[in-house]
Amino acid sequence: MFDFFTLDTWEEPKYFWMFFVALPLIFIGFVLNGPRLQKVMLEQQKDTIRETMKVMGEGLSEGINPINKYCRNCGKGAPKEDKFCSECGTAL
Repeated sequence: MFDFFTLDTWEEPKYFWMFFVALPLIFIGFVLNGPRLQKVMLEQQKDTIRETMKVMGEGLSEGINPINKYCRNCGKGAPKEDKFCSECGTAL
């Protein structure tokens, strides 16, 4: 790197052109190794990710649909804690 940018007695650097060759090669290396590195990182953290997604899914399902039971007699929805229908009184 030092020889790329330094001037020796006000002369043009000898290997300055290598900078323009190296940058695209480094970029291609990062692009080709990106999926492999992502796979390695996901493998290392898969248990944490799985647990996080499970907790988020449970929270979303409770928030979106608090009604988990339906009355067989009238069809009205009821929370899962209820034992009887609030509309007709039938046991859930």
